[in-house]
Amino acid sequence: KKKAHHSMSLQYGAVASGLNKLVLAEHNVGGSSNGMIARGVLDRLDPIPQQKVYAFQQLKVYATYTEEGLVYIAIADEAYQTRGAIYLLRDLESMFLASFGETWREAADTELSFQETFSRTIDQKLKFWNDPRNDKFHEAKEKIKNTKQVLVEDIDHLIARGEKVEDMVERTALLETQAKTYKKEAKKTKAKMWCKQRKMCICGTIIAVVVVGALVAIIIGVAG
Repeated sequence: KKKAHHSMSLQYGAVASGLNKLVLAEHNVGGSSNGMIARGVLDRLDPIPQQKVYAFQQLKVYATYTEEGLVYIAIADEAYQTRGAIYLLRDLESMFLASFGETWREAADTELSFQETFSRTIDQKLKFWNDPRNDKFHEAKEKIKNTKQVLVEDIDHLIARGEKVEDMVERTALLETQAKTYKKEAKKTKAKMWCKQRKMCICGTIIAVVVVGALVAIIIGVAG
């Protein structure tokens, strides 16, 4: 008799050979039909890397077909958080490959060939991801990761804005240079005009003196 499972929980986990369509290791804490459901999904999967989610009665079946030809399967209540099932599949994948590497291929043609060596690990991971505290912890980690991503994107936006600011600074510097050049030219023009006016004044003064001198001479000559 299977242990009663809590609502909104993971019920089943398995590792299978995708090419041979055989379950290598499994653990079930839910209904007695879970093993049959998992094998039915395994038979339906095409031999290509993929992720699938199937709905069956009040259950959801999650399957990941990897490049190595392994299939990781999880069965959960339909109300169970999807991320928990995905975390379970990731854990099973990393732990199975870490434990057996490529040696699993030597026993991939035998049903439940890793049952004794890996079923316990599946059981431990089912318990782990059925604990809401662990789900919240990883959710918090994901939020932190997402926050970091948002910060990186914000920084990228700031950098992009910084490039525009630099362009504005360059344009401003050009305007300032042009303004300074205009000011210098204005000063030079003003100086030239002042010099021209001064010369004209001097010339006018000289002409006036000459004219006055000439008049004086004429007057003196007439008087004499």
